[in-house]
Amino acid sequence: MTSVKPSYLYAAKLVRVIDGDTVVLDVDLGWKIYVTMHVRLAGLNAPEINTQEGKDAKTVVTDWLTGNLVLEGNGIDKYGRALGVIYSDAQTTSLNEMLLTTGKAAVYK
Repeated sequence: MTSVKPSYLYAAKLVRVIDGDTVVLDVDLGWKIYVTMHVRLAGLNAPEINTQEGKDAKTVVTDWLTGNLVLEGNGIDKYGRALGVIYSDAQTTSLNEMLLTTGKAAVYK
């Protein structure tokens, strides 16, 4: 029998974009509990922000983050950051998938 890690979905609002693979969100945990947290986009690695490609990736992320956002929680990384997949009702794919399919980020395991 294989173990399946549960996913958790949270309504979220954008606070700011750090770079192409990290954002700060106000996350609604339910029961009128909100937390502001750094979220690393799960499964990808964007170019460093001090490069032109990194600046381009940040711009793409900023432009994509419109509408009502939903964060799918995927645990915590080795640096203590929340890992997640971000969805928007204004988009047809997740932010993570869009960055990978457009080449703005590479797969990270």
